[in-house]
Amino acid sequence: MNIEKLKPYIGQELKYKDLCEVLEIKTATGNTKIKQIKELETLVKFEKRGAKFMILELYKQQLEKIDARTNGNNSKFGYDLEVTLMYLLQDRKTLRISVNKALQLTHLVNQNYAVGRRDIPLASTILEVEKGYLYAFYDNHHRDIRNTFERTLKKLRSRALIMADMVTFVCKDKVDIKYNEKGEPIVEKGKIKYDVKEIYDIATDQEKDIILEAEKQVMKSMGYTNHQGVFLGGEWKQFKTDVEKLIQKKANIKYYFDGYHIVINEKGVRDDIATYEATLAKMSINKNITTSIRKTIQTKHNKYEWSDDIRGKEDYVEKSNKLVDALIDDNSNLNLAVEMSKVRQAKSKLTEQEPNTLADEGVPF
Repeated sequence: MNIEKLKPYIGQELKYKDLCEVLEIKTATGNTKIKQIKELETLVKFEKRGAKFMILELYKQQLEKIDARTNGNNSKFGYDLEVTLMYLLQDRKTLRISVNKALQLTHLVNQNYAVGRRDIPLASTILEVEKGYLYAFYDNHHRDIRNTFERTLKKLRSRALIMADMVTFVCKDKVDIKYNEKGEPIVEKGKIKYDVKEIYDIATDQEKDIILEAEKQVMKSMGYTNHQGVFLGGEWKQFKTDVEKLIQKKANIKYYFDGYHIVINEKGVRDDIATYEATLAKMSINKNITTSIRKTIQTKHNKYEWSDDIRGKEDYVEKSNKLVDALIDDNSNLNLAVEMSKVRQAKSKLTEQEPNTLADEGVPF
């Protein structure tokens, strides 16, 4: 591939066949063509315009290739993640955990990640980063981070150490009636004494049906067809609030969230835990995921630099790396939950109304 031959074509559009002819390479199809173009992306800045390539710049130094499928999950990174997860699972028979809590406890994100995702408008104010960058950040990286964790679950399953299911958890109110020594309900002023506490269960098929019907109804009323549209439209918090109001009318469900139900081979995990310093593994995981996301940010910016996409904006890399510092890096000194609480309390004093603090995802397991 003779990149220097593209110099006379900077600022011009070339069809794929003509591009290959200039570069002195054979035309290809399918996966070979995809690999060919990915290789070209590390050498040349171009913009795809229909079936043509607009040549914008020749890089002085070849960019490092980023494999989006693995998100930096090389063998060392994968091994550290397995070790950290096994330490989390040891001496347990089962574990029920939300998605966000799982990502935090395995150091793929920090304590601010889920907090910011639940209330992007307020996080935007505190972090001093425009909402659009936050929505793009979560939309670009959440699925990759989650896939990294789920690949590790599959690896442990293949070693006969766990069985993990993706489930929906529901939070319910449980009423505990108070009894006297005779086993009779305690009655005061004509009323039975009782305590109410929150419990978490895996949603039944009937409860899932109620949730799905409510989600579909609210999405339709908002003019959306899927979750991603609601999220990118900046209405996720309102969506969850409206859905929960509907399901509370039909079932004893306060709120719901996605998570994992993991059955653990207790002896197998105990026997298989490597003689590896767990603290170092955790540090390595967070460092790797942080580095990987920063590289992805730069790669996306290079790809969209000459487009109207937010990822092409001049300050995209700077703003996105600021979010990595606040939401992913374990070394962050920010406690976003505390800062959000301060803002909400200040607003509450002004309006004399209590804010809605129901968590849309999170479980104390």
